[in-house]
Amino acid sequence: MKESRVVATAVDTPLARGHRHPTPGRLLRPILALLIFGAAAVWWYQSGRSPHARMLVASGTIEADESEIAAEMVGRISAVLAQEGDVIAAGAPLIRLDDTLLASQVAQAESAVESARANHNLVVRGARAEEIRAARAAVNQAIANRQAAERAIGHARLARANPQELAARIAQAETAVVGARVRVAQVEAGPRAGDLGATRGARDQARANLDQLRATLAAQETVARAAVTASESRLALVRQGPRTEDIRALEVGLEQARNTRWATQIERDATCGRGAGTACDAANARVAATESAVSVAAATLEKARNGALPEEVRVAESALSQARADLQARLEVSQPALAAAQAAHDAAHLRVADLESGATEQERQIALTALEAAERNLRDLRAMRDDPLHANALVDAAEGQASAAAFAADAAHARLDALTAGPTEEQVAVARAAVTQAEAVLRTASAQSARAHIAAPTAGTVTRLVVRPGEVVSPGVPLIALADLANLRLTLYVPEDQIGRITLGGDVAVSVDSFRGEAFAGEVTYISPRAEFTPRNVQTRSDRARTVFAVRVRLPNPDGRLKPGMYADATLAPAL
Repeated sequence: MKESRVVATAVDTPLARGHRHPTPGRLLRPILALLIFGAAAVWWYQSGRSPHARMLVASGTIEADESEIAAEMVGRISAVLAQEGDVIAAGAPLIRLDDTLLASQVAQAESAVESARANHNLVVRGARAEEIRAARAAVNQAIANRQAAERAIGHARLARANPQELAARIAQAETAVVGARVRVAQVEAGPRAGDLGATRGARDQARANLDQLRATLAAQETVARAAVTASESRLALVRQGPRTEDIRALEVGLEQARNTRWATQIERDATCGRGAGTACDAANARVAATESAVSVAAATLEKARNGALPEEVRVAESALSQARADLQARLEVSQPALAAAQAAHDAAHLRVADLESGATEQERQIALTALEAAERNLRDLRAMRDDPLHANALVDAAEGQASAAAFAADAAHARLDALTAGPTEEQVAVARAAVTQAEAVLRTASAQSARAHIAAPTAGTVTRLVVRPGEVVSPGVPLIALADLANLRLTLYVPEDQIGRITLGGDVAVSVDSFRGEAFAGEVTYISPRAEFTPRNVQTRSDRARTVFAVRVRLPNPDGRLKPGMYADATLAPAL
């Protein structure tokens, strides 16, 4: 019964009977669907060819070129001359370090230069007229003494042979003693200005030599002590292992050793540029010592960074002992040299004091010698009068005095010849070398002093300031940051399948949320030559499509409205 009903129902449908026709509405539905699909395809094709569809859109973060400025030397900050947000011009002062010690070194170097130049002028100019006149007077006096000694021989012989003339000669001798005493009184009246000036110049040169020696010995001692400090730090690192503060201390020590080497190299170049000699050898020795100190400091720093083996403890202890021995040897050598220079300075100072207090030493000696000779002659004559047998001894003494007077006359002639001939080439070269060396030391001191004043290398805006007055800074540690906010950049990442449509110099429209509806003009300045964020094995086409290339956009910002860190959308005009 159930099967019969089912079959019946199926047969009884209108289509099965075939006596009913489709309605017009049912025929239009598929036709309408085809028309809508075609219109959509045409619209999609036309929109894909429009200029708007050809534009590329990417996003990124606005950035600025920032320069971090650091000190070139260790020092304490005395003043901070800029604050965050300040607009700084190129060359404007930013930070000033305490330069009290450096200023004193510059002043000392300037004084040494003036002294060296004055001594050079004295040497080049040669002897003054007053000195030549004094030398000629000494020659004349020596000749007179020799002639007097020769006459004394004749008088002694005559007195021995003719005692009757002895009374007249005694009277003449008494007159000569009176004249000699008058001459001594004249000499005691005071020195001449020319001689006093020359002696003061010699004193100033001795002081400059002493100051220079002190500076040299101090530099050598500093190098030796730096080597001891480096060896001690090395041993501590070997025993305890490297620490952050130890590494930093070694870096500062290395920088100081390099600065010392730089100063000694400048001094060496100035000294050896005038030719080889003892001064050049000494300068090379000082450079070698500073280079050794730099090598030791650099090696110590490197070993501290890499760590040390247990067996290196003995080597570090031996190096420390050697460094201490070198320091002790340096101190033992420097003290006698310093004492000798101090003695020379003190002697020159005493000579100036003697001249300022009275006559020149040469004139004083000449006058006193003449007085002593006159008094001795008078005593001898009186002795001959009192003891006739004493005449033979007086003749022998007169002959000896004549020989001594002849030697003194020759020496006076030699001194006069040296003064009239002028300075030798060697003397001028030594004086010129002293000037060059002093000027090199001054340039070094001035350069060190200039490093205490930190200025802006370029124009920009202060974005970060991490120091305050009173803090101690180390070389290479950033103190302040400057950013060029007038010329910003925007880095975009374009898919690989679109990078071919971008060209250098292309226009870019940039928009940010802070200025909705406003576009900022940019220009493509860089396209990366290689893809970024690429998987290790790119095999499929879909994977290759996900690789991107960095595109850098220059973004002028003259009014400063755009800020670094802003998220921006960029629309790039691709090449046709």
